[in-house]
Amino acid sequence: RLNLIERILLGKRLGGDEGLGIVRSVREALELRPITPERFELLFKLALRSDEMADKQAQYRGVNDMVPPPAPTVAAAVPAPSGPTTGGPPGPGAGGRPAAADRSAAKKDAKSEESLAEGEAAPEQKAQTGSDDFYLGQTVERGEELRRRAAAPQLYRAVQKTKVLIEHDWWHRRREQATADVVAPNRFWLDYAIAPAGQPFASAALVEASTSTLEMLMALAVLDLPFTPGKHEVTTDGGKRTLKAATPLLLVRKEVAKAQPAAAGDAPLLLGQNCFRLDDRYRFVDGERRDAFVNDEFLVDVAYGCQVVVTNPTSQKRTAEVLLQIPAGALPVQKGFWQKGVPVTLEPYATATLEYAFYFPTAGDFAHYPAHAAERGKLAANAQPRSLHVVTAPTKVDTTSWEHVSQQGSLADVLAFLDGHNIQRLDLTKLAWRMKDRDAFTAILGKLRARHVYVGTLWSYALLHRDAPTAREYLQHQDGFVQQCGMALQSPLLTIDLRQRGTFQQLELDPLVHPRAHQLGSQRVLGNADLARHYTTLMTLLGYHDTLDSEDWLVVTYYLLLQDRIEEGLAAFTKVDSAKVASQLQYDYLAAYLCFFTGDTQKARLLAERHRAHPVPHWQQRFQQVLDQLDEAAGKAPANPGSGPADLAATAPALDVALTGRTVTVTAQNLSACEVRYYELDVEFAFSAQPFAAADGTGAAFVQPNLIEAKDLPKGAPLAFELPAQFAQKNVLVEVRAGGLVRSKQSVPTALDVKLLESAGQLAVTAQGSTAPLAKVYVKVFARLPDGKVRFHKDGYTDLRGRFDYASLSDDPNNTATRYALLVLDPQRGAVLREVAPPAK
Repeated sequence: RLNLIERILLGKRLGGDEGLGIVRSVREALELRPITPERFELLFKLALRSDEMADKQAQYRGVNDMVPPPAPTVAAAVPAPSGPTTGGPPGPGAGGRPAAADRSAAKKDAKSEESLAEGEAAPEQKAQTGSDDFYLGQTVERGEELRRRAAAPQLYRAVQKTKVLIEHDWWHRRREQATADVVAPNRFWLDYAIAPAGQPFASAALVEASTSTLEMLMALAVLDLPFTPGKHEVTTDGGKRTLKAATPLLLVRKEVAKAQPAAAGDAPLLLGQNCFRLDDRYRFVDGERRDAFVNDEFLVDVAYGCQVVVTNPTSQKRTAEVLLQIPAGALPVQKGFWQKGVPVTLEPYATATLEYAFYFPTAGDFAHYPAHAAERGKLAANAQPRSLHVVTAPTKVDTTSWEHVSQQGSLADVLAFLDGHNIQRLDLTKLAWRMKDRDAFTAILGKLRARHVYVGTLWSYALLHRDAPTAREYLQHQDGFVQQCGMALQSPLLTIDLRQRGTFQQLELDPLVHPRAHQLGSQRVLGNADLARHYTTLMTLLGYHDTLDSEDWLVVTYYLLLQDRIEEGLAAFTKVDSAKVASQLQYDYLAAYLCFFTGDTQKARLLAERHRAHPVPHWQQRFQQVLDQLDEAAGKAPANPGSGPADLAATAPALDVALTGRTVTVTAQNLSACEVRYYELDVEFAFSAQPFAAADGTGAAFVQPNLIEAKDLPKGAPLAFELPAQFAQKNVLVEVRAGGLVRSKQSVPTALDVKLLESAGQLAVTAQGSTAPLAKVYVKVFARLPDGKVRFHKDGYTDLRGRFDYASLSDDPNNTATRYALLVLDPQRGAVLREVAPPAK
């Protein structure tokens, strides 16, 4: 499952024959996938333009620090098409145009590559276009807007939808996506594979490592170029440019070179025809694929193909009819034909290829009528006629072909062939018949292991030979069989660990906030479907084990804490031996987290301080939050307030007001001053407007306060003060404002004592400190109905007994009232506000 980069890193770590085997494997894989001329041309042009793009980015960065920082100084470089792979500067060339990878040596210009190739000097600086100015202005405005937003106070944000997070082994790729072929072979990685240890590495093929973010990040990681370039010297003398590098760099250049003339007598090929074996079509020489055409004898019962190539060497479009015919004595295969005319349209200088297949059922000599191309009824071109000699057994054997060696060669011939050829091009299943022999089985698998090649068909013979180590290798690859053996297994021939196989992975659910702190009902129900599904799978998996190790208990602890099962989580965590846990960072974080429930703040701080400067921002932030919450719990302000909910709670202003008698008490946090406003109240008016208003009086609105005072708030202590003398005997609303917060309380002085006789639906009023009833005290009643509506119920005055029936009413329209609001008001003794339920009926 290792990808190309992982195999190379493994080879460098192992060294020796293993390392050499991996290097050869990479080289052979590259032979199967050489870079195409079209892609090379595209990459080369991008490399030449890299300086221009980097320079424009630097201009934007100068006025807007929000532009991302530049990539390391390795912009782009490729080798010259015919030159050696080298990272050094070129020698004098015919007007070479350099593009230095550190973006400082070459001057920028808006000239074409062709004019530069002729030796024109580059101007000192490229002119900025109007569109660039417009984009630059937009960038500045956008940056200012984002900075203003960042400086604004943060408000409460609702908890986001729970996300299911999973570890990425590579950049934005889940484990099942990081397959063995995620990075394709190219010359850069081959250069890195063969680079000597202990020396700075650079490859002129850097630009080829650009198929994905994964590959580009790894290429930059292994490239040993300076992040800060030296001051290079570039001089131009006529058509020659000289670069003297102060520090190592990669350089791209394009130049005009003299071409070799064509050989005398060469003529363009208009129509050609050749035959080949369908099962053995190519030969490879020096890594290049070549057609293996059959020019002598053909074999009975062997399928052959015929390739016809038609070329238009002129500058005008042409249409031709090509007549194809299989040889005499042959039969067509692959849904073929005996004879067929095929129309072909050829653009200027274009080529078309036609193919058909056949075989000979008997031996003999047979004529092959060649392909003919006719244009407008006239013969335009034709191949040469020939006679095909067909035999039952070959008189000439190609002993160099894999077809012959794999089937007819000796074991020594097979092993020698494997040593001398690109093993990744061969159909190794052709060796299956040999694997019944124990010696052949052992020798061939030894060769394949050394070359890091696995073929399931060949490995399966381990079961025949009772070779336990090889059988283990074979069974590990049989996913279908493994799935039938359960979720876990430990046996001499097969070990199943779903986590190692990548089919079960640790999940993280964030954010996850549960509505209940205690179990509801007889069974525990998990509200989050993802958590429920994954926890059930985990419990099933662990059920296959007779004992659980420390890693298992660490995982169990995490999933118990996700469910707010704190006591069970603490018990599970005690079974974790930190010395046997590979993920020490996660262990420390869980230990610090659990300290918040055990109260061991000293241990939590010690663990968090250990990882305060962790290089991964994600974990550094988590441990910093631990420290901030510990500081807050100790009464300190957080050292690094952020913008999350916990940080917002620690740094947000808080304000509260209490009114006891004539004393106002203000309690504040993260506030230094406040403004106090006083409003005289018309109690009856306010009560009639909102009978069931809160006691803090926020329901009453007043346009102009009667008095405004500014007061300083002491840090860490409440502020207490008396109401001003002018409001000593008045109904007043006290409003405190600070930090955008508003709190208020009503002061309604009273000398009345009101007792509620709820069973009778009456109240009794006396003077405070006296048992003498008070008559003629005004009482006003409102009723709240089940639908939430509020209606006037009744009003009146107390009788000589100081009594008032607040519930009774003839033909009561409010007989379904759920609550009564009462106002008891005396001009000299003040007022009392009460709420009461209707009397029981």
